[in-house]
Amino acid sequence: MLIATAATVFAYWPGLSGPFLFDDSVAIQNNEYLKITDLDLKSLKLAAFSHETGVLYRPVAMSSFALNYYFWGSDSFSFKVVNLIIHLLNGWLIFFLVRTLAGLREGSDSVGNQLLAAAVALVWLVHPINLTSVLYVVQRMTSLSTLFVLLALLAYVLGRMAWRASRHGKASAWFAGAGLSFVLALFSKENAMLLPFYIFLVEWLFLEGLSTHRHGRAHVYGVVLSWLLIPLALGLAFYIYMEMWGGFYVRDFSLMERLLTEFRVLFYYMGLIVFPRPGEYSLFHDDFPLSTGVFAPWTTAVSMVGIGGLVYLALRFRKSHTLASFGILLFLVSHLMESTIIPLELIHEHRNYLGSFGIVLAVLVGIKSLARPWLTPSLRGMLIAVLGVFLVAITHARALSWQDINRLSFSMLNKHPESARVNYQAAMVYLKLSADPMSDVRQRDEFRQLAVERFYHAAQLNPHDAGSLLAIMMIDALNRKAIHKAKMDELLGKQAPKIIPLDVPQGISEMAARRLKDELPSELATDNLLRISVCERQADCKFHDGEVDALFNAFLDNPGLPGNSNRMANLLGELALRAYARKDLAKAQAMIKKAIQINPTMAMFKLNGAVIMATSGDQDQAMAYLKQILSKPQPDAIRIRAEEMLQSLRRGASLVAPPD
Repeated sequence: MLIATAATVFAYWPGLSGPFLFDDSVAIQNNEYLKITDLDLKSLKLAAFSHETGVLYRPVAMSSFALNYYFWGSDSFSFKVVNLIIHLLNGWLIFFLVRTLAGLREGSDSVGNQLLAAAVALVWLVHPINLTSVLYVVQRMTSLSTLFVLLALLAYVLGRMAWRASRHGKASAWFAGAGLSFVLALFSKENAMLLPFYIFLVEWLFLEGLSTHRHGRAHVYGVVLSWLLIPLALGLAFYIYMEMWGGFYVRDFSLMERLLTEFRVLFYYMGLIVFPRPGEYSLFHDDFPLSTGVFAPWTTAVSMVGIGGLVYLALRFRKSHTLASFGILLFLVSHLMESTIIPLELIHEHRNYLGSFGIVLAVLVGIKSLARPWLTPSLRGMLIAVLGVFLVAITHARALSWQDINRLSFSMLNKHPESARVNYQAAMVYLKLSADPMSDVRQRDEFRQLAVERFYHAAQLNPHDAGSLLAIMMIDALNRKAIHKAKMDELLGKQAPKIIPLDVPQGISEMAARRLKDELPSELATDNLLRISVCERQADCKFHDGEVDALFNAFLDNPGLPGNSNRMANLLGELALRAYARKDLAKAQAMIKKAIQINPTMAMFKLNGAVIMATSGDQDQAMAYLKQILSKPQPDAIRIRAEEMLQSLRRGASLVAPPD
């Protein structure tokens, strides 16, 4: 296990110096609520519920980010080191769990059981499929939830062993620990609600507590229902919650298509675990083809039969190969939530963080139990060592690419050139390079044009989303503004760089408006529309007259845009600022009031509302908004701004512009 720990640190070390990536910026890097300076309950509560993720907000995971910031600052290195420590703890818990379960089945804690447990932990720790749960900081939600699930499962097993030995006091303590761990797991990420299913597998396969007839069949069924109905009810509630926020309307697949595709996805996951292929691993897998029918493609039917066969084998050999059966069933159970009816994206590697343990366990148990005269214990150990070195090499190579966003983006583009999200990310890298002061003017023009081409390819690969088209429009508008400024400088006799107009496909604006109105109301489209509006409002972009207004009108006409969502509140908040900039105060008041009504906890809406109301002459309402902000704990930046605005109003001074 010490070798496994050292190998894991070596494998991940290059990636620890990498930056925050993608969702990290919203959830962590730019989240002012996490930047706590005192360890008081108010600050921790603000941090815990500062990011709306899932049904339960995941306050345990968010609190861990706040504590990370408090003790070690905002550098991404410390966040990734903590993620790696959590990963290592999970590896040790897997070691103890496998050793305990193997001892239950074989009746002793033999050296063979310990070596098997260590081998499973080693392979799982260094396996490349788990990399995103470590180096993608926001996925601490996954690894932390797994930590508490493993603690709960291990505590439950130890509690059952103590109960069998008539040590009821000790057993009760273990059960209490399991319950506490379950709560912590659930508030780290919602897929912890599958813990009762894992406990059921342990009871059925190892403890045989449900097979006893001592209390009668009715009692046994009651225990089963009490365990399994809880996660089923919670899962149904989560499904209803997702449906309220758009459900499958915001996806380019139906419920049936998702269920059919997930059969193939599960086999794809197993292939990545059993036969690691460096060219397949990626943060995005949206190029995975959709199953539109049982035989479209034909591999869907094969996968359905294959999953059924795995279940049959696990049940058929549950007594003779209990550990392997447990591993297979645990893998399948771990995907009951994220690979079934809930309208999530189709595929993500981090969903295998716990499930991959099951496949690794099944494979290594198979190697251990394979009876061949030539397959000596020494040779088996050598095979495990070679496998470990191979996995360390792949994970280390992946970690190297995670050192830099440019390297990671182009690495993913090389592996998944037909992924819309990968192309979008590559375009963002080109856009960043075009703003690099170290590049000359010609290179910047080339990078901007390459960004347009990548964005357009992403738009072609995903014909339902307007986000990439809006990005092209913004680049073009920024470029036109720069050209206009250069011409003005020339007229004034100033030295100005020669900026080349971009080669933008015709009809981008009309295509974007159509998609905003008729297609999926995605978060990317919302975010880019807001960026476009801010850019125009602040006079940094040069759009055609009425062009941005037409985009807003099209998007607001989309029947799938949730009427009472934070997304709608953000759109209304920006519309209020646009109306304010045009001195249409009546419209500005109406829009900001609607935004605040939808999301009354957003302090920025009330700050902007205070300015709009004060400019309109409604000083009382402006002060009321500011007092509402100050009545609750806020990050220092927001609190100070609200106090300054309130003092200005009390002095009779005007609030000239929204803080934005």
